[in-house]
Amino acid sequence: MKNHIPEKPKVNYWMVSAVPVLIMLVTVGAWFILNAKNKASQVMSAAYDENCNIKITLSTKEVISIPTEHKKSGVTICHQVKWISISPDKKYVAFEGSDWSLPQGSNYLGVYFSAQRDFANVWQIGAASLSHLSFDNADNLIAEGTYAGDQSTTQLKFRLNYIEQNFKTLVNPTTKRLPEANQAWTTL
Repeated sequence: MKNHIPEKPKVNYWMVSAVPVLIMLVTVGAWFILNAKNKASQVMSAAYDENCNIKITLSTKEVISIPTEHKKSGVTICHQVKWISISPDKKYVAFEGSDWSLPQGSNYLGVYFSAQRDFANVWQIGAASLSHLSFDNADNLIAEGTYAGDQSTTQLKFRLNYIEQNFKTLVNPTTKRLPEANQAWTTL
């Protein structure tokens, strides 16, 4: 009787080595795509355009336009606009806007948040005008408003990281305003 040795099954080494490589490529690709989508675009430039809108160019080459309503009775009043500033880390743009839906009109301080891809009216300054605007090292916005009649000033510090983290609960989606009393700002 002959000993019958069973034949070894043939292994397709190309298939065996291709499967782990394919799994690794899909995993790395998914990680790269998810990280690219989660990373906020940086602000590359910001300026008022000919229609008094804030024109923001992001690192993705996308251009965002924010209306500022610098018009009264159909007349553009961009010449009154003074302030627009990009934070050092390029996450925020602070700008002066106007809201002529109110009877006397009202100036406001707005901030564009690149991670939220949206803006908020952080300070309704009324008839005052901004006299100082800067960012500190902790991503706080320091703003000062001057009132023309009596030359009095108000200086506030806005906690932009706090606003950004709580954007959906703090910012009214219709008016874009922050509530009057909250932890987002302090008087200096």
